[in-house]
Amino acid sequence: MRESIKELKNKYLINHLLSRDEVSIELAKGVTDDEEYCTLMWLLGVLYQEEGNKNAATYCCLRANEIWCMNQLKPKKRRSELIFTNFIMDTEMETFIQQKIAFMKDKYKHIKRQLIYISICFGSLAFLISFFFLKLSIGAAIIEWVCFSVLSFWFTYGRSKDRFYVLQSEASGKYLSEADMNFDKKYL
Repeated sequence: MRESIKELKNKYLINHLLSRDEVSIELAKGVTDDEEYCTLMWLLGVLYQEEGNKNAATYCCLRANEIWCMNQLKPKKRRSELIFTNFIMDTEMETFIQQKIAFMKDKYKHIKRQLIYISICFGSLAFLISFFFLKLSIGAAIIEWVCFSVLSFWFTYGRSKDRFYVLQSEASGKYLSEADMNFDKKYL
């Protein structure tokens, strides 16, 4: 990580006196690795939060968390613009990011529960159709109900999780300043 980014981070941690312009200047220089990116996005998120722009802070935290989670992916699935260094987040950074995305995790748990209910309803509908209209035996209809419920949940759950976070990022990204959004477009 560049010394100028470390200085910005230390300046914020010591006296909480940091302007978004200082961070934007560092953003304009570009970043080379995941640690620089996550640190700058965390600083932006903190500064947006202090300004009262919670949506932009959420966007910054989502993006920092997304890049940080890419450390666990295979190298061919990572973004080519960044060098991944397997860095470990500071407690301040991790706490802030986890607080901002905790709401999304709770919201997604609720969505997951609804997907389970919908899958069971679809499975029950398939059971009723196969048992009453197709005249299948009760055992075959139950097996079909279970298979249909599990498959419908599996397909909807797999697609909905990624889509949920993409939609949340897009919605909260509208509140980012133009310069910060232009920086982040390179790494989307």
